[in-house]
Amino acid sequence: MKNGSLELQADSRFVIRLFEAAQSIYSGKAHTEAYVLPEKFDTEEQGRTLQRDLKKILVWNLTDDLREDFDPYVLDHRTRGKRLRFGIGPFSWVRRHNFHRIEITPPADPQGRYRPEDHQRTVVEGQLTRILGTDPWGFLGSAARALEPLLDLGSGFKGDDPSSNFLGKSRSFLVNTQIETTPGKTEAPFMKIERAYTGWSLRKNRLLRLIRNLSSEVAQHQPGSSLINPDEFSQTRKIQAYRLGWSLLVYPKGIDRLIEILDSRKTGTLHAQNLLISQMGREAYHKYCEARGLKEVAFRVSLSRNDLDLHYGTILESSRGETTYLGCVTPFMLEIYNLRSRFQSGKSPLFMPAGDEDRTKEKIRILNRIASALSRTGDAGDLISLVGRENSFFQARVSGYRTRDENGDSDYFSNTIGLIDQEILTGPLSDIAASSRISSNEIEARYLSNGY
Repeated sequence: MKNGSLELQADSRFVIRLFEAAQSIYSGKAHTEAYVLPEKFDTEEQGRTLQRDLKKILVWNLTDDLREDFDPYVLDHRTRGKRLRFGIGPFSWVRRHNFHRIEITPPADPQGRYRPEDHQRTVVEGQLTRILGTDPWGFLGSAARALEPLLDLGSGFKGDDPSSNFLGKSRSFLVNTQIETTPGKTEAPFMKIERAYTGWSLRKNRLLRLIRNLSSEVAQHQPGSSLINPDEFSQTRKIQAYRLGWSLLVYPKGIDRLIEILDSRKTGTLHAQNLLISQMGREAYHKYCEARGLKEVAFRVSLSRNDLDLHYGTILESSRGETTYLGCVTPFMLEIYNLRSRFQSGKSPLFMPAGDEDRTKEKIRILNRIASALSRTGDAGDLISLVGRENSFFQARVSGYRTRDENGDSDYFSNTIGLIDQEILTGPLSDIAASSRISSNEIEARYLSNGY
C-alpha cells in the first residue's frame, strides 16, 4: 500500500478554550494491492508458494514474489474534504463534507478470458456530517492543565465526536451519497441518511423518551404497531456507551422523486403542495393549520408580490407574472419551497446527468445539502414520505451495555419500514466489497479522512 495525505488547519483559541474556531482542508490518496486468496488451493504447490511469499514479506518485507505469483485487486483512492469546528466551553459543533473516489481493477484472469481494465469500476461518494455535543470532562481537563500544568485530569478535548470521551454525549446527522461513474453503467444514485444520539451513559427514562419520540415520527408509516417495543427495555436501569440511531436508505427512484418535486419546471407549486399534503396526511395537515389559525387556501393570481395582502398566507413562488399563494405551510414544506426557489433556473447539475467527475461531485454535494436542509425542519417520517416508502428502507438500532438487563450486551434492532432493493442493497461500495471479498474498511478508505 502507498498512501499520502495533506491537511491545512487554522484555528483560534483563548487560554482554556473558552472559545474555539477552526477550519481545515484535507486531501489524501492511496494505492492498494489487495490479494484475495482461496481458503484451499487446487494444488499443494500453490500453498507452498504462498508460504514462501509470506515468509519473505514477514521476514524481509519483500513483496515482489507475491506480486509475481498472485494477481491482486488494485485500488486507487482519492479523497478531499473540508472541516469546520466551533467550540464554546464544553459545547462543540462540527461540520464535515468530504469526497472520495475509488477505482478498482480486478485481478487478471489466468485463462485470459477478459482484460482487467474492461471490468474496472469507479465510484464517487460524498459525505456530509454534522455533530453537536458536549464534553464536560474534556473541558475540565483542559482548563485544569492550563491553570496548573501539574494537575492531570485527563487528556482534555480529543476528536470531533464528544461522545467518545468520558461523560461526553452528542447528536449527529450524516448523509452519504454514492454514484457509480463506470463507463456503460446507468446512473443510479444511492443515498444513506443517518441520525444518532450517542454518549457515555443514559438513564432509562431518557432512553424511553427518545424511543417514544422516534416511534411517533414514523407512526403514519406503521399504523397499528410500534417501531420499537419499549417492553424490551423493562429491565434496563441505564445504558452505557450507548447509541440510539436510525438509518434511511434511499434508492434511485426515491432520489428521482425528490428531484422531481424540487424542479418547478416539471412540478407546479399547486401540484407540489397537493403532493406534500397527501404525504403528510390531510387530517394531520388540517389539524396543523387549525391549531395555528392558518387558512387552507392555495391559488394563483396575476399580481406581483407587492400587490398581495401578506396576512392571508405565504407567497412562495412568483414567475411569468403569476404568483402562487398558499395560506398554510409547515416548516418542512417551506424548506421544500425555499429549495425550489433556489433551483428555479433549472440549470443546476441536480437536474442533469452526472457526466464527468466534477459534475458528479457537484450533484452529490447538492443532494447532500438538500438532505441536510430537510433534516433540520423535518423528521424521519417526513423524509420517508418525501422519497416514498416503496423507494427506501428504514430501521432503528439501539446499542450499548444495558445494566441490570439479561440481554445487556445485545443490540436491539427495530421493526423496518420499506423494502431493500435486491439489486442495489446498501450501495455500490458495499456491492464492490461483497463481490471482491475485500473488507469494507479498505473499500471506503476512511483512514484518509480521519475516520469520516
